[in-house]
Amino acid sequence: MIRFSVPQVDFVSAWSFMSDADGVPCAGEVAFDSSRLDCDTPAPRAALNLLYTIEGFGEVMARTAVLPHSDGVVDLHTALVQGRRDQIARLLERCRANGFAVPVEWAGRYAAVSSLADLYYLGEQLALALARWRIQQRKAAGPLGLRFGAQAFGVGLGEAYERHFRALCDCGTAPLYFFLTRPSRDRFTWDATDRVVDWLTRSGIEVEGAPLIWFHPYGIPPWMRSLSFDEAKDVALEQVRAAIARFGDRVHVWEMINEPQDGDANGLNLTVEQLLDITALVSAELKRLQPHAVRMINFSDPFGARSYPHERPSVPPAYILKRCAERGIEYDAIGLQFYFGIKRYFSCRDLLTVDDLVESFAPFGKPLRVTEVGMPSQHAVDPTAFFGSDHPAAGGWWHGPWNETRQAEFSEGLYTLCAAQPNMSVITWWDFADRGVNRDIGARFIPHGGLLRRDLTPKPAYERLLAFKQFLRGT
Repeated sequence: MIRFSVPQVDFVSAWSFMSDADGVPCAGEVAFDSSRLDCDTPAPRAALNLLYTIEGFGEVMARTAVLPHSDGVVDLHTALVQGRRDQIARLLERCRANGFAVPVEWAGRYAAVSSLADLYYLGEQLALALARWRIQQRKAAGPLGLRFGAQAFGVGLGEAYERHFRALCDCGTAPLYFFLTRPSRDRFTWDATDRVVDWLTRSGIEVEGAPLIWFHPYGIPPWMRSLSFDEAKDVALEQVRAAIARFGDRVHVWEMINEPQDGDANGLNLTVEQLLDITALVSAELKRLQPHAVRMINFSDPFGARSYPHERPSVPPAYILKRCAERGIEYDAIGLQFYFGIKRYFSCRDLLTVDDLVESFAPFGKPLRVTEVGMPSQHAVDPTAFFGSDHPAAGGWWHGPWNETRQAEFSEGLYTLCAAQPNMSVITWWDFADRGVNRDIGARFIPHGGLLRRDLTPKPAYERLLAFKQFLRGT
C-alpha cells in the first residue's frame, strides 16, 4: 500500500490512476478516505496520477514521485513536488542528449524551487525551449514538411469555411463511421463520405479515411450490436473492401482501427486478443488491396488514464503496440488523439507532460500522426456540441479558465512540441468550426472547440497555427 496525507479534510479528485516506475499506467485502486489517500497496486513501485488544482497554474493531471509500498504516510503535496522535479530532471537529460545547452539559471533552479506552480511553469518553459531549438536545427536543413490537417465534415457550410480550411490544411479527414455507411448489413450509403472526399480531392488536399473499423456503441448501427466475433470479422472485411473499391483512387491513408485499447469503445465486448485478430485481418487486407497505403492504429487515450481500474477497463496503447510486434501485425503509423479540459477522462495536462507522452512513442519506430486535437475556447457549456451538457471545468483548466487566448496559447505550445519530433508527420485539429448543431459523434465534439467561430471568423488559435505553419515552411 502507498498512502498519502492530503492538505484538507474530504479531499477528492475527479480522476486518478496509478502508473509504474516507467510511467506506464498499471493496475491499482485509489481510495479517498477522509484526509488520506490509499493506493493499492501490485506494482512494487508506483506513482499516483490525479486531477489536482495547482494554485497559480491550473487544474491538471499531476503525478507524484515513484514510491515503494510502505506502512508510512507521505504528504501528497511533497510527493507531487518531487514528482515534478523528477520529471524536469528527465527533461534535462533529454536536453543533454539532444545537444541543447540549457541556460545556467534554469539548469539548477528546479532543485531549489519548492512552489508546485513554479515547477510546472518551469517544466513547460524548458520543454518549449528544447522544442524550439530542435525545430531551428531541423529548419537549418530546409523547411519542415509537417502537415496540418482538420476534420472536414463541415464542407458545405459556405465559402468562408472552405477558404479558411484550404489556407491552413494540407490534409482532411473524411468520415467512414459504420453508422453513416452501413444502415444495414446488405447496404452501404456513402453520401456524407462522398461529399467530403470529393471536395478535398478537388482542393488538392490529402484525404485520411477514418475510421475504417470502430466498435464504439455510438459508432455502430443497431444491427451490429449483436454480432458474434466471426460475424464482426466478416463485417470488417466487407468494410475494407467496399471503402477501397469506392475511394481507393483518392484515399491512401486509412485509420484502419480506432481505439482498440479503449474499453469504452468496445461495443461488441470483444477481448483484446479478438481486437488484435481483427487488426491483423484488416491490415493484411489493406496491404493486399492497396499495397502502398498508410495503415494507422489510432488511440483515443494516449495517456492510458482509463486503463485497468475504471468503469470499462482498458489497456495502455503501449500494450497494444507491443502485442502487435509480438504477433507480427503490420501497421505504418501511430495515431494519437489529444482532447483537454472536458470530461474527467479528457483531463487537462501541462505541456511538459504532453511532450513526455509524445516522446514515449518514439521507440516504436513508426511515424506519428496526431489525428484529433481539441480544447475549449470558452469556460462555458456549449449545448450544440456532442458534450452539450458538460462544462469544461469537469476536465480541469490550464493557466486559468478557458478562453480564446488560452486555447490559442495551448494549441501553439502543443503544435510546437509535436513539430520538434522528427517522426511527427501530421497534426489534425478536430472541430474546425463551432458552426451548426452536432448531429452525430463526429461533427461537433468539444464545447467551443472550433478554430472558427459560429460566424466562421477565425479565432486566435487559427491565426496562431496558420502563422506557425508558415514559419515551419519558411514562407
